[in-house]
Amino acid sequence: ALLDDLQALFPEMNEEMMMDIAMSIQRGEVTRQEVVDSLTEMQVIEAVQQESEKVAEVECTIYVTHVGGIRKVRDDCRRLKYLFDALKIRYNEIDIAENKWLRAKITKASGEDSLPLVFVKETFVGTYDHLERW
Repeated sequence: ALLDDLQALFPEMNEEMMMDIAMSIQRGEVTRQEVVDSLTEMQVIEAVQQESEKVAEVECTIYVTHVGGIRKVRDDCRRLKYLFDALKIRYNEIDIAENKWLRAKITKASGEDSLPLVFVKETFVGTYDHLERW
């Protein structure tokens, strides 16, 4: 019923993404209303499409925030980008601060609740603190 409801509201969304969102709701990672709000604003669809297109071009993806009250998180996001730029590492930058569904998915995949998060392809590599220790 949830899947049918989401498909009726957002018929343009592909089935795989719809199933993933429905599972996230069922697991309690996000509420139905949070998903509907995100989808209505097209944040999730655009973010996932952009991520898919970029991942095809570049293997490294960093999940960051440009919004946030925690200074360390903002500073770590900025430092990570500077580090990658200095080392000439090509990366995709995805801001997940205001996209609760994508943030829940990435947090679950990484096991980390703090940003920035670094992935190579689908594999979580670490946070800024992890990479700084290398």
